Amino acid sequence: MNRQLIPKQKQNIFGAVIRCKTTDRYLLVLGREAMKWSFPKGHTNDHLESQFDCLLREVYEETGFLDLPPPIRRIQLRVGTYFACEVKEEFAVNPIDTNEIVEGKWVTKEEAVKMTTNIDTTFFFRSLMKAATTAIPEHPVIVLPPVENVIVLPDETK
Repeated sequence: MNRQLIPKQKQNIFGAVIRCKTTDRYLLVLGREAMKWSFPKGHTNDHLESQFDCLLREVYEETGFLDLPPPIRRIQLRVGTYFACEVKEEFAVNPIDTNEIVEGKWVTKEEAVKMTTNIDTTFFFRSLMKAATTAIPEHPVIVLPPVENVIVLPDETK
């Protein structure tokens, strides 16, 4: 059986990789504390909040957007688990939680690799550029070192 390794400390950070199909641009938000660009993301509020509920709440708080389509893929990056979503048109970004987010904007992958981004966003766009594709990577889960302190989960894609 094929298995995926996910470090234990990375289980409760969930976010969205939102790509506009029309413009092939991605939505990033600028965090106030770190002053780095990232995908909308955050921690679950409690053990009762599902991964997708966390994702929806964080996207709303950080972008003001309520109509996120169902995810097409799950992507495990270095720190968090992200759900890839595609929208037909870019929407205006109006952060609700302005204590946490300065602003948001749509960027191309070429622009993103030149920006100051967090570790997950940096890795995602460098991988995307290396793959020379315009779409979200085809693999459902990216597993990266280090793999210490891991739990083993069954492969959900088979």
